[in-house]
Amino acid sequence: MSNSTLALLRAWAPDLPTIKADLTFTPPEPDTSKYFEWNSYQLHFYNYNELAKFNGHVWSRFTAVHWEYPLVAVAAYVVMIPLLRALVKDKVNTKSFAIAWNAFLAIFSLCGLLACGPVMLHELTTNGLYFTVCAPAPWYGVGVHGMFVALFIFSKFAELVDTVLLLLSKRPVILLHWWHHVTVLLYCWHSYAVQIATGLWFATMNYCVHTIMYAYFAATQTSLRKAVRPFAIYITLLQLLQMLVGIFVTVRAVIYQATGTECHVNKTNSILGLTMYASYFFLFFKLFLDNYVTKKKPSTVAQQHATMTKKMKKKTN
Repeated sequence: MSNSTLALLRAWAPDLPTIKADLTFTPPEPDTSKYFEWNSYQLHFYNYNELAKFNGHVWSRFTAVHWEYPLVAVAAYVVMIPLLRALVKDKVNTKSFAIAWNAFLAIFSLCGLLACGPVMLHELTTNGLYFTVCAPAPWYGVGVHGMFVALFIFSKFAELVDTVLLLLSKRPVILLHWWHHVTVLLYCWHSYAVQIATGLWFATMNYCVHTIMYAYFAATQTSLRKAVRPFAIYITLLQLLQMLVGIFVTVRAVIYQATGTECHVNKTNSILGLTMYASYFFLFFKLFLDNYVTKKKPSTVAQQHATMTKKMKKKTN
């Protein structure tokens, strides 16, 4: 990294007053008339018809002034994990509920992908990368796709049920699992509150991965378990790719902002996002290595018997 780049990043980095302001930011009432166009870019999906369907600004302000919801949820979640571990003595049969729950989340994620994906693709191919990482949040915050971005934020509460199912089934809750649920809930809440430009990137990617992941989880609770098991590695690779794209998008927004180009992202949120995505990538990569690279395949009874026979023959000789 060159000295000029380091100097730019040092100048860009938020000081303590900026961090405090970033964390307590409440979006002002918008002037809806100014978002039909931005820096000569047309906001193709921002119009009064879309505003009538859904106005994300209302819910963005709600998240900004109601931090008690995610904070209480996270506190209860952190307490719940050791508590349920201690209270649940015998494995609870959650298979039927798990199938229904994971199928519901897969269908919900597919609906979100179908709502957000075309908008993301259209603006990326029409207005380019800069627009999709720097334009004011109204470019994606209204209409049906805007509603699914809001639902994406609030669905992070529902996803905490995943941990309850693991604990009731007496299955381990690994660091990656609980760290992801805690941090993504807080980060998404803050991102929506401060109306970051990159929000549709994150929602679309998450919906895409979760459509596949939750469908896989549902299938593993059925007779299809053995048939779908080989696809687990590809889901982990897809999750690693998601983290890399998240890092790339955030870094691009930071570079635009650091070089003085107008970019509607929150400095503190960008730092939190990079930290979060980097930690996820590290943990998912470790999971990938543990499960698919360094893990020894369990030997069958026949293989164990053959090994013991060879050892006995060596001793007799």
